Amino acid sequence: VRASGESYLAEREFPGLGPDRLPSLAARSVKDTPLLRFACSAVRDKVQIVAQDVTHTNWLYKNFSRFVSPRVIEQMQTIPEDQLMRTEKREASILFADLSGFTATCQELPPEAVVEMVNSFLQNAVAAVDRFEGMVDKFIGDEIMAVFGAPLFFPDHALRALMASHLIRRNHREWMKERKVQNLP
Repeated sequence: VRASGESYLAEREFPGLGPDRLPSLAARSVKDTPLLRFACSAVRDKVQIVAQDVTHTNWLYKNFSRFVSPRVIEQMQTIPEDQLMRTEKREASILFADLSGFTATCQELPPEAVVEMVNSFLQNAVAAVDRFEGMVDKFIGDEIMAVFGAPLFFPDHALRALMASHLIRRNHREWMKERKVQNLP
């Protein structure tokens, strides 16, 4: 850093680091190996090193990035781990969306065309779910199942699910027009 003048970022796990050296570990319900991020930058004729405990952030990304958008993960970082992992009964909205006539269409297509069709449809559906801060729960063939109101509660979860479904339908109409022009199923 001193020689180049460029900043440097590094992360390193510290398996032997205990709560006596890193007090934030004592309050954790998640028992991942502590992960520290070091940001090094040149400041005048010295090197400034800032250490940050990113164990919780890393755990969130590792466990939730397949299901929720980075924006939702950022919001989840503000929730203490014990509250995030607590089981609670709450009202939520579930959205299911799939391609009408998918089975019949698939019987007439080569496998790679089916994969391309499903992936492009699901990509649009995931974008709509992310836009309204829902969580993709699973994919079942050509179907997407999304949850609104969990893991983060929104009082307007039903409206968010409805708006996401409307966006999926609107995007689907555009998707169908594009595919028709390209002579794709």
